[in-house]
Amino acid sequence: MIRNKFYYNPLPEELEIGESEIDGHGIFATTEIEEGHDLGPTHIKMPIYSGFVRTPLGGYINHDEEPNCYLSINFEWDDYKIFHLFTRRKILEGEELLLDYDEWERVIRAEEILCCSICLEEERPANAKQKK
Repeated sequence: MIRNKFYYNPLPEELEIGESEIDGHGIFATTEIEEGHDLGPTHIKMPIYSGFVRTPLGGYINHDEEPNCYLSINFEWDDYKIFHLFTRRKILEGEELLLDYDEWERVIRAEEILCCSICLEEERPANAKQKK
């Protein structure tokens, strides 16, 4: 089947939403997926919002302390950031994709702290002392 690249697909073809034993609904693999595979965008940070816009992939992925996926910034421009979901290991057909929400929070906080410290350095006059 030939797909038009301009049509929006809420999930990659190797994923589907299904009932989860963890919480309500979740994201499941419809086929085996290799380690390190980029499954697409989950969260988008835009200056116009004070938080993040979640895609269907980001809205349905459930938490587990032993996740099989992780998030990483795939695109960054000015204050815009697009986070993508990557597989930590091979995912089996029918397996639920899981993310450690605590790890995600640490990534976001580290990004904000890094961004703020860089911005403060750029705005501070050369002869100003840093507060400790």
